[in-house]
Amino acid sequence: MSSFFYLAVEGSVTTLLNLLQQDALILDRFTVGCYPETPLHIASLLGHAEFVQEMLSRKPELAGELDSRKSSPLHLATAKGYLDIVKMLVSVKPETYFVL
Repeated sequence: MSSFFYLAVEGSVTTLLNLLQQDALILDRFTVGCYPETPLHIASLLGHAEFVQEMLSRKPELAGELDSRKSSPLHLATAKGYLDIVKMLVSVKPETYFVL
């Protein structure tokens, strides 16, 4: 597990910003399917709202990524009852979550 995943478990926005200064492309690597889940999945599952907000402000397309079980960050936040994170995710990519 990379240090970025530990960062998501911790939920530290300050550490996230420091890591992004060191490697500005790190979030882009999660959109090409190299990992079974994104740090946004982990932070959404654990209820780290500030961390989720910071990631969405920098890479909103991560909201639509599916993990190895075909779950989105929204699925995980919903399952855990994190309404604030659910609202953030839906507001960033409402077309992704609209179902008839």
